[in-house]
Amino acid sequence: MMDFSQFGFGGHKSHDEIMLDSYNIVTIYSKELSKFNDFFELHNIQFVEELVTAWKTFSKTSPGISEIYESNGKTVYDLPEELAEWGIYLAKTRTE
Repeated sequence: MMDFSQFGFGGHKSHDEIMLDSYNIVTIYSKELSKFNDFFELHNIQFVEELVTAWKTFSKTSPGISEIYESNGKTVYDLPEELAEWGIYLAKTRTE
């Protein structure tokens, strides 16, 4: 069974955190969320009161499947190396 990719970025100065969780759910922790408005607008991300996620579609009779996504020979596991020049690094890898 494959795990879902989850990763995040944190700012040492601002203490903001951006987390990408299972099913492309993005969570932003910030004391001043409005400073991300330009980012949201640029990427056409709209605020919604209640998300409908894949979790709401799973059941014992329909548990779903997971598989790794690859694009141009790369997967999410290539991100730390690809983004190293931005100061991104792999802090740890967990399996549950």
